[in-house]
Amino acid sequence: MRATAWPAQLSGFFCEDKLCGETKTDAQGEFIFFNLQPGDDYAIHVTRAGYYPWQGTDYTVLAGYDATYRPVVIRRRAKLSRAANTVR
Repeated sequence: MRATAWPAQLSGFFCEDKLCGETKTDAQGEFIFFNLQPGDDYAIHVTRAGYYPWQGTDYTVLAGYDATYRPVVIRRRAKLSRAANTVR
């Protein structure tokens, strides 16, 4: 399986709510999971520091096939400004 992401992103592949594969993206932001068993209820979790996590569900893995999916887009977390606190 191949998906587009951003570099240094961690991705997990879940089957029946258990982690069954984990990977990092390459320099082009793509990632691959190897040796997955055929099934139709997989989920992908994507995380990166400073960004909101992403989860996609209902992925299918077919025996003998490679699968390429749409790009994954994650949103940057807003930076909070530090307000000055005054104690009197």
